[in-house]
Amino acid sequence: MGLVAARANIGRTWTATAFLAAAVAPASAQAARVDRVQVVEYGIYTATVTSKVASPGTSSGTISLLGDIRHATTTTRIPVQMGEHFGYRYRVFGAPVGALADLTFVTVFPAPGLKKPGAAPKRSDTYVAAKRIGAVSYTGYTLDHPWELLPGTWTFQIWDGGRKLAERKFTLVAH
Repeated sequence: MGLVAARANIGRTWTATAFLAAAVAPASAQAARVDRVQVVEYGIYTATVTSKVASPGTSSGTISLLGDIRHATTTTRIPVQMGEHFGYRYRVFGAPVGALADLTFVTVFPAPGLKKPGAAPKRSDTYVAAKRIGAVSYTGYTLDHPWELLPGTWTFQIWDGGRKLAERKFTLVAH
C-alpha cells in the first residue's frame, strides 16, 4: 500500500480526503499562498483504508486514502512490521483560509531503497496533493508488503515549489 493521505474534519472524527479534488474544484478568485506548515502530531497511527488511487511516482504505484485515523503513540522509532502505520499530522498556514494549494510530498528511503519485485530500487517516492489552507491533514506510510520492511531512516517532506515546508524523520527498527 505504501503512502497514505488523509484530512481532518472538525471535531475528533478523522476521514479521508480525495486529494485530487483540486482537479474538479471551481477555480478560486484568489490564488492560494502557502506561508508555512506546522507538524502538530507524529508517530504511530491506526487507520482504515477507504480507497486507493493511482500514483505513478510512488514505489507501489498507488496512494491509499485513510479514514478513522487515530494517533496511537508519539515516537520517531517505528517497528519494522507488516501493517504498521506511521507519519504525522500537519496544518497548512497561508491565505486565503480554505483555498486549495498543491503541495509536493516526498518520502526518502534509506539505502538501498525500496525494491518492489520486478522493479529497480527506489530511493524516494513523490506525489502532489491539493491541501486546504488552515486545515489539519495527515501524511504517512503503511508497511503492507515484505519489500517495504526496510530498517533505517525514513524522511517525510512537504514542499511548495522549491521551498521545503516540513520534514520529519523516522527510524525504522527491526524488533
